[in-house]
Amino acid sequence: MTEPARNGQGNFIRGPEKVDHDARAAQLRGQGLSYRAVARELGVSVSSAHQAVARAFRDTLTEPAEQARAVELARLEDAHDAALAVLLREHVTVSHGRIVTDDDGTPILDDAPALQAIDRIRALSESRRKLLGLDAPSRVSVDAENIGREIGDLLTALAQSAADDQPGT
Repeated sequence: MTEPARNGQGNFIRGPEKVDHDARAAQLRGQGLSYRAVARELGVSVSSAHQAVARAFRDTLTEPAEQARAVELARLEDAHDAALAVLLREHVTVSHGRIVTDDDGTPILDDAPALQAIDRIRALSESRRKLLGLDAPSRVSVDAENIGREIGDLLTALAQSAADDQPGT
């Protein structure tokens, strides 16, 4: 007998039969059957029926979330491309509806649109990193630092109180 296939993390990959089995378990549960009745209908243990329903629910929620993430990522990439086009374009300075030129008649370039495009690209990059979960979590939150400080103050006070209670001090 061959061993089931595994993914890159070494976890077993469920085949189509298993996916259909899990979907059937969820369907039966959705019809109001107890886990015991689902297990009896599928010829498995109650525990296996519960796990099959849980897998089906997880798959049902994961797939739409992945699709939504892909759509949002495509939108962010389109916006990035548009901002990049603005960044790469040459912009001239306009004042009172007229192009501003130097003494030789050469238009004076305006860097403001390029700088705004850079800011927009940076913001889009941050959104993309959040969407893909690429940002590392912060090492210590401010709350954790405050709690640590408060614990330290309490320990210091407790130690001082114990020292004051010692005879001869």
